[in-house]
Amino acid sequence: MEKIVITPGTLLKKEFLSVPTSKSHSIRAVLLAGLAQGCSTISHLLKSPDVEAAKIFIQSLGAQIKSDKKGILEIEGVGGKPRFSSLEKETIDCGNSGLLLRLATAIASAFLKPFVFTGDYSLKNLRTSSALIHGLKQLGVKINCLEKENFAPWQVQGTALPQKIIIDGKDSQPVSALLFLAALLPKHMEIQILQPQEKPWVDLTLFWLEKLKVPFQREGYSKIVVHGKNVWPAFIYQVPKDFSSLSFPVVSALLLRQSIFINDIDWQDPQGDKQLFYTLKKMGADLEILPQGLKTGPNSCFKGSRIDMDGMVDALPVLAVLGCFCAGETVLYNAKSCRHKESNRIQTIVQELKKMGAHISSLEDGVKIKESRLQGCNILSSHQDHRIAMSLYVAALTAKIPSRLAGIDCIKKTYPGFLDEYCADRL
Repeated sequence: MEKIVITPGTLLKKEFLSVPTSKSHSIRAVLLAGLAQGCSTISHLLKSPDVEAAKIFIQSLGAQIKSDKKGILEIEGVGGKPRFSSLEKETIDCGNSGLLLRLATAIASAFLKPFVFTGDYSLKNLRTSSALIHGLKQLGVKINCLEKENFAPWQVQGTALPQKIIIDGKDSQPVSALLFLAALLPKHMEIQILQPQEKPWVDLTLFWLEKLKVPFQREGYSKIVVHGKNVWPAFIYQVPKDFSSLSFPVVSALLLRQSIFINDIDWQDPQGDKQLFYTLKKMGADLEILPQGLKTGPNSCFKGSRIDMDGMVDALPVLAVLGCFCAGETVLYNAKSCRHKESNRIQTIVQELKKMGAHISSLEDGVKIKESRLQGCNILSSHQDHRIAMSLYVAALTAKIPSRLAGIDCIKKTYPGFLDEYCADRL
């Protein structure tokens, strides 16, 4: 397990910074290009193990990756008519990607070919998919969990029969998965969503349906009707910057009073985590939001706040770090889904920041933090969660003495160049 030593006060190497592109968009773009009619071109695709696994899945459907160079991917799609291999069933390892697991499982449910989907420890033990499984079974899909109920690995076999279904909406990924499936089915499908949360991520999926001209109607987030039997044409797409990845260098710059500038930011993109930067300003960040960029300054004065995390739950770990530097008390709430990510993020960020002397405690749906002076620590662990790893890195930059962080290899999932942005000493 790779480790690094983190020296307090280490600044970002460059004043002008470029951050990775969106993992959520990259995975969706690859999957939808694989199903399209003709050759799609995707530029600025994120380099990530999750995206590589998505490529393998669409190739199992018969899609062809014609070229993958200079940051441009060309995919010849199957036009809604997969060309399967002669294998009795296809096996897809989704690695650490819960998003790919759910989206690919739903897409595979549109076809008769059996698929087995598996993944790493977190997908097999931490990240339940009960809402998706319940929805697929309502459609007549045969899905059999092979080790543990509601967790991967499982075998799935369609064909799904479109009808009205009801699912729990506290996690947006099953909703997104069923929306993609509905677009492929022969008739319209109505999805009723109970307790819808993480709404911007549903919007992101609906953005793709609109882009591909898949017809749908909605009643807010509680009911969506998708008209099926769609074959969409190939498309050209440039993946935008990832707002969640952007949060880490921005928060580190704010805490270390460093001025940096990031350009090429699309504030119109539906990614939910863009809300974080408006929240930072309300908390007292010296932050200028520009039409196509963002700039930090040296004069932040943070104050404690109550912050509703719905729509930006991935920002909970790094906001917990920031909470240590806010006057008074900071409460992050409405983030219960954080307990079912790559790690139990509520539990792990509390556990690790306490090692550094933080006054932090867990809530059922979030965390509570009081102003703290962080100390260095020799035994920080990422818990193989990329967002925990980068949040702890930012925390260690503010400590009194150097810290050691184990399990940094997971960072490549969303921000492969993160450590290169600093002068990181690997052990």
